[in-house]
Amino acid sequence: MKLFNKTALAVALASATAVPAVAGDLGFSGGDQTVVLADVIFGNGNPGTGSEETLITAPQVTFDLTEGATVAGDVEDGTAGVATVKFTLGGGAVFGEDLSTTTLVDNANGGSGAPNSGAFSLTSGANVDTALTYEVVQGGAIGDNTITFEITFGADGGGNGETLEGVTFVGYAVKNLTSALNPSSGSKRVQLGVEYVEAPNDFAGDSVATTATDTPLTIFGSMKPFTLTATPNDFTATTRINVGNGEKTFTDANSTNTTFEDGRSDFDSAGDVSVISLGTLQLGLNAAAPTFTGITGNVRKENGDDFDFQGGDTHELSFSVGTGELQVGSSVYLSSAADCSTNAFPINVISAAEIQSFDIAVSGTTTQLTSTYQVCYSVLAGANATTIPEVGQIKATWNVDFFNARYDNIAEEDGNFGDLVRNGCIASFFNIPKSTANDVAYVRLTNTSSTNAGDIRGTLYNEDGSILGTADTTVAPALPTSATQIFSTEAATRDAASGREVVSIEEVFGITADDIEGRARLILKGAFDTCEGLGLMRTGDGSLFNMTATTQGNEAGLPNDGNNGN
Repeated sequence: MKLFNKTALAVALASATAVPAVAGDLGFSGGDQTVVLADVIFGNGNPGTGSEETLITAPQVTFDLTEGATVAGDVEDGTAGVATVKFTLGGGAVFGEDLSTTTLVDNANGGSGAPNSGAFSLTSGANVDTALTYEVVQGGAIGDNTITFEITFGADGGGNGETLEGVTFVGYAVKNLTSALNPSSGSKRVQLGVEYVEAPNDFAGDSVATTATDTPLTIFGSMKPFTLTATPNDFTATTRINVGNGEKTFTDANSTNTTFEDGRSDFDSAGDVSVISLGTLQLGLNAAAPTFTGITGNVRKENGDDFDFQGGDTHELSFSVGTGELQVGSSVYLSSAADCSTNAFPINVISAAEIQSFDIAVSGTTTQLTSTYQVCYSVLAGANATTIPEVGQIKATWNVDFFNARYDNIAEEDGNFGDLVRNGCIASFFNIPKSTANDVAYVRLTNTSSTNAGDIRGTLYNEDGSILGTADTTVAPALPTSATQIFSTEAATRDAASGREVVSIEEVFGITADDIEGRARLILKGAFDTCEGLGLMRTGDGSLFNMTATTQGNEAGLPNDGNNGN
C-alpha cells in the first residue's frame, strides 16, 4: 500500500479552498481528562535527576470525524480509498514505549494483539461493506514524537460509501517530560496534535480528497502538589500583652474565650491567658482546578494516583521572626484543638538561641501532615511568668525532602503571624542626669485616658545601653485618669504641694548616683490607653527648660495614635 508523499499533504493543508476540510474534533473520551501531575516529580536538579526517563501513561483521546457536511471516509464510490492519521507530541515529549509496528500497537495498553484492541482503534459507520484496516507507517519508536497510521477503505461495491467516524489513541507511555513540566517551566503543558488526510486510489497522483485537524489537546499538565497556607489571627482589636498585669499574660480578647473585650483597653488581669493561637497553618494538597479548568481531582503522581507522601519523605517546619522576639522558655506547637489544648506534633520549647528562629518536628501520614492546625504560643505562667516580649511578622516555611531521587525538593513559605504587642501607652525621656549633677530633671507623665486608672512601670538605661536597677519596675501605682505623676533626679522622694509624691528616679530604681554614667534614658509605660509626657530640666541658676515639648506614646488604633512599640 502506498503512503502519500509529503508534497500531497503540504499542498492539501496549504490550499483549504482546493481541498475539502472536515470539522474534526480532538477531545478526551472514556471519561479521561488532562493528566495533571505534580511538577516536583520532574526533578530539574533541586536535586532531582533522571526524571526525563519517567514514564507517564497518556489519557484516551478520540478524533471525531463526524462533524461537518463532508464526512470523512465517504470516499468515491467503486474505488478503494486510503487515509492517514498522524499524531504529534509537543513540548519535547516523546514515546516511552515502542509503537513502531502495528503488532506493537495492538499489544500496547493491555491489548490482545487483535486489531482495535490496543493503543489505537477505529470507529466506523453503519454502511460498511469491507472492514477498515490500519497499519503503522511512520514513527512510533521510543524517542520519536510522531506516529502515523495508514487506514485502508475497501472498494465500495454497494455504493453507499464507507464511513470512518473517528480514531482513538490511548494508554501509551510518554517520557522526556522534564523540560515542559518541571517546577521552573513556564507553560507546564504537553499537547497532542492530529492531522487527517484522505484520498481515493491510494493517493494516486498525489490527489487529496479531504483533510481534517483540530487545535492541539493538552494531555499532560503540571503544578505544585501542595500549598502552605497561613491564616494569621488579627490582633488589632483583640489580644494584647497586658501591661496591667506586668506584661506577663495576654488579655482575654482572643477567639478561644467567650469574652471579646478590646485588648487595647483591657488592663484587668481577670480572664487573662498564657496560651493563644497565632492563627492556622495547613500544608494542603492542591486540586487540579482552577489552574486547569474543568479538571476534577487533585494533582497526581506518575502512577496516576493522587499525590501523597511516603514514609521515606522527610519534613521540616521552620519559623522565622521578623520583628521582636519570642519569650525564652515559651512553647510553640501545632494543635488540632481550637483552644490549643492538645499538640499534634512535639512541642518546641524556645531556647535563648531560638527567640527569632526555630523548628518544629513534623512527621506522620499524608492526612496528618496535610490537616489544618492552630499555631499555638504558650508563655511562661504562674511563678515562672516573665515579661512577654513583643513579636511579629512570624513566617512559616515547610520543607519537604523527597525520598525519590528523581523528585525536586520543595519549600513552601507563608505568614505573617502576629503582631503581638503590648497595650497601654509608652513614653521615652532622655538626658536624665544623676542626683549629684548641677541640673535636675523633672519628668511628668499624665494619664490622658478617660476610661481607666493604671500603674506606671519603668526601665532606666545607661548611655551604654545597660539597664540600671530592675527593668519594668512599678514606679507609681494606680495613676487616676487625668492625673499626673512627677519623677525627678532629686536624691529622695518627697511630697509636692499638690499632695502627690515627686518620685526620686534613683530611689525607685534602687540605684545611686555613682551607677549612672553620663546621662540616662527613662522609659515609662502606663497601664492606660493614652498618656502624654513632659521632660523638664532645672539648671543650677534655677532656670527651667522644656526638654521634650510633650511626647505621646498612645496605644495604636485609639485616639491620638502613637507608637506603642518602643
